[in-house]
Order: sequence, then structure tokens, then C-alpha cells
Amino acid sequence: MPQCIAQQDQAGWLSTMARCTSKQCTRHFGVICTHHQRLTQLSFLSTEFSPEMLRPYLTVCSRSVLAKAQLFNWIYNITGRMWLVTVGDANGLQSLSPLSLTRGYAASEVTGKAPTCLTESVVDISMESFEHVIASCGFTSDTRHTGNADRPWEYREALGSMVALDSETAGYELTGRRIARGDYFDKRCFCDTFSTNEEAQLCPGPSLASTKERLWLNATCGSESLPANRTEELQTTTFAYIATQDWLWPQHKNSRPKKTTQPVDHCTTDACDIDFNGYCNVEHAVDRACVCKNVSYDDCEGLCRDFEARIDFLNWLHGLCGKVEEWHGLPKHWRQLAAPTSVDMIPWRWRVKPSREPDSGNRHWKDSSPCISTEWKLGSVILINLASLLAGLYPRPALSSTGPLAWTNQRSWILSGIATAAIYLLANWSVSVLVQVTRGHESVSIVQLVLLWCSMPRLSWSMIFFKSFVPTRTTTLHMVASFLVSETILQALTAFPMIQTIDYGIEHDSYRHGMGLLEGEPAAQYMYAGAVMWLIIIVVSLALLLHCT
Repeated sequence: MPQCIAQQDQAGWLSTMARCTSKQCTRHFGVICTHHQRLTQLSFLSTEFSPEMLRPYLTVCSRSVLAKAQLFNWIYNITGRMWLVTVGDANGLQSLSPLSLTRGYAASEVTGKAPTCLTESVVDISMESFEHVIASCGFTSDTRHTGNADRPWEYREALGSMVALDSETAGYELTGRRIARGDYFDKRCFCDTFSTNEEAQLCPGPSLASTKERLWLNATCGSESLPANRTEELQTTTFAYIATQDWLWPQHKNSRPKKTTQPVDHCTTDACDIDFNGYCNVEHAVDRACVCKNVSYDDCEGLCRDFEARIDFLNWLHGLCGKVEEWHGLPKHWRQLAAPTSVDMIPWRWRVKPSREPDSGNRHWKDSSPCISTEWKLGSVILINLASLLAGLYPRPALSSTGPLAWTNQRSWILSGIATAAIYLLANWSVSVLVQVTRGHESVSIVQLVLLWCSMPRLSWSMIFFKSFVPTRTTTLHMVASFLVSETILQALTAFPMIQTIDYGIEHDSYRHGMGLLEGEPAAQYMYAGAVMWLIIIVVSLALLLHCT
């Protein structure tokens, strides 16, 4: 019995077989029959299996091209007829190809990816169940027997009718090709047969079941089988949901506020991860909109004092919630905050800047505490260096470098060098005090400001090189030694801000990729590059000094 006949009411088919079957004597002893057996007369079958007899079965058998081809082969072998019900209805069934399955096929296992609300539904018109439609469109990789192949029919005397003991499945080899062993179904057959009223809402949404239904129908039958709003409120991991194994926290160790962990724990659910064929694999996931509803830039709080943590948190927050509708958790100037600012590039956390704005209601504010002008600051630096320059150019009488005065001369250039360094420090201290007493600058550290200003360029080195070309005299040696002593003291104090700058730059990757992090801030590039140059010069100078000694 062909597959599509076995899947329908077989009463008419079996009745026809019974009419062609009669009791015949199969063994004689003389004129006496010793054995009777029910035999089917094949020539009679050719007459009985007429087009009218097949007509009630053809609707279901025509759903799948393989099932129809199997039925045609059965009828052709029995009757020799080249059509089923009407002339021409079997055209193309004699020589099938894989292209005969116009929409292709799918393994029957994919029905397990469909939600229960879909697999338990029925077709509106024929009232067939989902499983029955799948079965009517099914086929196997090769033709298989489903019963007793050696005894496919049996006549039941009690029923007075034939009974089928075996049927054959429609096999893919009818197309002349082979596929992996298994059970399959014809997609075109299923999609043309299984149609439901959209208003029935087999799987009401939004829900995981509704998402599974839409994905399953889309992967099996295409987008035309879905309603116009098929993409709305889908619980998939393409964007709206994030699989837990793909969830990422900010990379910086200090940029994950504790407040954000709570909404994540409360926003986990199940969602569909779409596989290669477009079907749903249920995954534990995080609802993006649910998390974003409870997080914003304000949650960064004190952690954002570290600019790297701030940038990492901003980029993470924008990547997570930036495209979520009606979410406004970022400040308007977040793009500026997502890049290092000039303040972030400074290796220390204090600034020479008013800690509070001027009191607009106090008309004496500006007069009572004017800020030191930039011209006065630069002028003080020039005056101090000019004094050193004039002192170096002022001629001195020659002194003996031997004898009783040698020790006195040595003490003289040491004290002179200390005095020169003291002048610089005193000047730096004076300016620092003037800065601190200015209203709004009370928090400025005098000591740190003095140490920072020790790194300013000085003319002492120019005097050392200038005097190196003058014929060697005691006064020249005295002056050079004095300058060297003062510079040694000042460079030792300069080491604090310089090493602090280098350490801060290394810690925050300021030296990587050609100072790419400092792009657009040439002053910061000069500062970090100058600190490294200072360190190189100091190391080389010490190496030369050790070599000379």
C-alpha cells in the first residue's frame, strides 16, 4: 500500500482489493481440492482501480510530489495507465529530480523546535492536526516497509474484507539522488497545506512561544507565512536579548558599579538563539531593555574619577543601551567624557585653578584678591634666570687653585652652588605662596608646586657650556662647579614630578602607539616626551660621570 493511502481512510481501497480477491483451490488430489487460498486477480485490479476509485484519495496524495509519484508508480504497475484521475495529471512524475521539491525539504527533527501551541494546533479548513499534516508531507531517505513485507495483505474472513499488513514510505530515491538516512518532510507540501487564521494567534505574544512560532514558520515556509508585524517584540539574541555566555562587563577592573549587578540578576530570562537554519535554540539570556531601564551614567559614581574606568563604562553603556528606544541614560556631552580630557592627562590630581567661582554678588571680589597675571609669572622666571646669567658673566680676579686657599676655594663653590639653588627655591616658594593666598586657590599644595617648578628650563646649563669654551681659569672652574652643584640639587628635586609623570604615563598607556591616546593634546605629548628625555639625559650623565671617575 502506498504511503498516502495508508494515511487516509482505507475502506474504499480495501473494498476494491476484496472485490478482486476470491477463494481459489491451490492444491488438488485428483478431482478433490485439498487446499483453498484467497488470491487476488491482478487483471481484475486493473479494472477496479479506475480514476473514479482514486479520486477521493488524490487530494491528500497530491500534496507531496514524492507521495504522488509513489502512487503513480503503483497504479502504473497494476493498470499500465499513464495518468491517475485525469489525463496529464501525472506529467513529470515519471522522471523526478531534486528540483521537484520546489521549496526543498527539512528533517522531521525540526518539529521539535516548534512550540507546543503550534504543534497542537489544527488547520482551519480541514481540521487536520499539525502532526498529521507533517506526516502527509513526509518521506524517508529510502523506501521503507512499515509492516510485514513478505505478507503485505490478508483477507479476514470475520470481516469479509482485505487488511493491509504492510505499507511503503515514499523514498527520496524517486528523484534519482541519495540523501542522509532519516525522516524528512516536503516544505512546499506543508506550507501549502498548513494555513491558519492570523487572528487566531496560535501562540499569543509577545512571548518566547510566539517567537519560536514565528522563527519556525519563517525558516520553514518563508516570510510570506507570517503577519506584517512578524519582527516586532521577538525574544531573540540578535539584539533585544543577550545570551548569558555573551554578556560582557566593562573590562576595566574599577568600572563595574555594584548597582548594575542587581538589575542584571533580575532581567535574566529565556530567549531564542537563531541557529544556522533559522530555527530557535532556547538560551538563558539577559533582557537588554530591562537592564537599560535601571542603569545610567549616574551609577558610575566615584568610580569614574579614574578616567580609564569612566571611558570604559561609557563605551560599555553606549554599546549596551545606546540603541534602546526611550533610553536617555547618557549625558549630552558623553562623547567628550568618553575621551581623555586635558585634566585626565595630568599626572597629579591638583590644579592651579580656583576651587570655587567668584561671588557675583560681591562687587569687591575682583579688587580684593586679583589673580597673579601670566606676564608677572613669566617675568619672575626671566628675572631669576637673568640674575644667574649676569653672575656668570661678571669677571672675577684669578685665585690660586693650590696651596692654603684651595680648601677655601672648594668650600666657596659648594656654598655658591647651594646659594644659587636656594635662590631658585625661594623664588618658587614665593610665587607658590602668592598663588595659595589668592582666594579660591587655598587647596593648592605649596610643596608640590615648588617641586613642579623646579623642572622649568634654566640658563645655568647654557652658562656651563658657555664657560667650557673659555680658557680654563680658576674663576671658570669655580663658576662651572657652582652651577653643577646648584643643578644637582634642583635636578634631584625635579626627579619627583618627572618620575611621577613617567610612572603615570606608563600606568595609563600614554606611551603606546606613538602617544595615540594623547592625540589632539600637543602640550600633554610634550610633557610626557620631555619627562622621558629628562630621564635619558640623567641616566647618560650619570653613566659618563661614573666612567670619568
